[in-house]
Amino acid sequence: MGRAIGWTFKTSWYVAKAGWPLIAVYLLIVPTLVESVPAAMSQAVGIAGPGLGVAMIAAWSLMQPGARPLVLLASLYSVLDGADVVWSMSTWSGSIPLSAIAAVIGSVLLTAASVAFAFPGIRKAIDEKKGVSSRRSSSDLHGAANWVSRADVRRISEQGNLILGQEGPEPNSRLVRYPIEGHGLTIAPTRSGKGVGFILPNILKGWTGPMVVIDPKAESVFVGGAAREAMGHKVHVLDPFGIIAERSAGRPEIWQPRALARYNPLDAIDRGDDMPADISTLCEALLPPAKASSGSGGNGDHFRVGASRMIMGAIAWVIRTMPRHAQHLGSVYDLISGPDLQATVEAWSRSDVGLCLSAAGLLLGVSDKERGSFISTATNSLAWLEIPQLRRQVETSTCSLDEMIDGTADYFVCVPPHRLEQSRIWMRIWSTLPLAAALRKKPKERVLLLIDEAPLIGRLDPILQAYRVAAGMGVSCWLISQSMPDLESEYGKEAFASLIANAEVLSFFEISHANHESAQKISAMIGDATYLEESASDNSGSSAKLTDVFSSHSSGSSSSRKEIKRPLILPSEIKAMKPNEILVLQRSKICKGPIRLYQSKYFERPDMRGLAKPNPYR
Repeated sequence: MGRAIGWTFKTSWYVAKAGWPLIAVYLLIVPTLVESVPAAMSQAVGIAGPGLGVAMIAAWSLMQPGARPLVLLASLYSVLDGADVVWSMSTWSGSIPLSAIAAVIGSVLLTAASVAFAFPGIRKAIDEKKGVSSRRSSSDLHGAANWVSRADVRRISEQGNLILGQEGPEPNSRLVRYPIEGHGLTIAPTRSGKGVGFILPNILKGWTGPMVVIDPKAESVFVGGAAREAMGHKVHVLDPFGIIAERSAGRPEIWQPRALARYNPLDAIDRGDDMPADISTLCEALLPPAKASSGSGGNGDHFRVGASRMIMGAIAWVIRTMPRHAQHLGSVYDLISGPDLQATVEAWSRSDVGLCLSAAGLLLGVSDKERGSFISTATNSLAWLEIPQLRRQVETSTCSLDEMIDGTADYFVCVPPHRLEQSRIWMRIWSTLPLAAALRKKPKERVLLLIDEAPLIGRLDPILQAYRVAAGMGVSCWLISQSMPDLESEYGKEAFASLIANAEVLSFFEISHANHESAQKISAMIGDATYLEESASDNSGSSAKLTDVFSSHSSGSSSSRKEIKRPLILPSEIKAMKPNEILVLQRSKICKGPIRLYQSKYFERPDMRGLAKPNPYR
């Protein structure tokens, strides 16, 4: 209330200061108006006239401080006259014209101006302060960043196939889709809504092409598996630790696949000329590099390269010499960790298989100590195959990636939270296989590869390379991380910058108040805009008490306007975003720029609730 009163007085002050040149106009026009306007409006002039007169007398008192008593008397007259007219409003002929209503409002403001002059103590209480405001300038002198308009958002959405969010907070708000042709990246802290507000809406309704989903906890397939089947897709659930059986036990309402799937990565390796390249790609997944932030290198990288050449030779040997049912990674691990490795390496040296000859030459040409480091690095990278559930998962195939290429299948890779670290290499394999298959043969429909908890999987050079490749490969990778530093620590500063620069879409869910560095980076990515800064300074001096009418009063004012550079959205504004808001940076062919959206939570939306099966985690 106090703020409203202060605004009224301040507005009235400027009105009054500007009004004194109109005294003559008032004396000439008001009597004419009273005689010429229709009878229905004469009362309105009766209210506006005294009010305008008060303002003019008040302005005159700027030069004649002794006139303040006159201002007070005129003010009282205006109030009494207005009250009399309003009291007799029931006698007005016809309906009350809008001009009369406007006159009443104007009279109140002008009367307030006279009170402000009559009581300098009030002026002192609300004045003597500087106001600075800024608004977007029509110029782009200092920056041209701007929000994508609602019309352009809808144009983008008309061509879209991937749900980014929705226009408003209401459950039935219009969905915003994006025509993805490249790759994307989402930064979303834990429990910020990335699953219910991005992943599941696309599984249920948005993405109709094939999907490969790294699905910790199996939450996505529990909720969306039935909807994918209804689209005509085969749903392959790779669940080595039995999450489906555990969570659905005694609960018939929980969706279950017809059968669980298994897949042998060696089945994806070409047996012809492309075999070395396919094995090399697989080894990128089998041997994660050290964290970029750890600063390790030198010997670590050297041993990793040597171990990779050794594993490549072992895979080629298994494929060339073992029966089909034994051609799996479990046999590769047995080979390099077994007691007969020395004899095996000597046999490689007599082989006509290039990868085996290369591995033998390396291992036989170094010292025992260095060879031991190569062997220990290789065996450690495959030690996850000692876990029976994971070994069984890769010993045979019940599904094929050819179904992904044909556009008829989805794959959900499920791991319970307490097994994530143990299953890291297996999840890396499934993050690499779709890319290798697409490079061999372009999919009929674009494939969406969703990698949740991407930092846990670690740096994958095939993924990094995919982000650098244009849309032609037929697979859109989408990394999801809880924070930017987490991903940067795995990929390194330069590689992370490459991911950011090459992502077609970046989406940011809730950014915590403590994460100022990320908020600054996001603000810088969005860019600067040109703003018009307006400042006004009013200074008045008086020794008056609040209700002193006859005291002296001095005043002055100044104002300035200038164009400035300012981020389109400040870091503080990013951190203050509502929990259900999303900040999206995109570069579609229609237009590029940032968009503010809301999460399209599947369990709130009427068009998705019916498609979803019960979530055993909710």
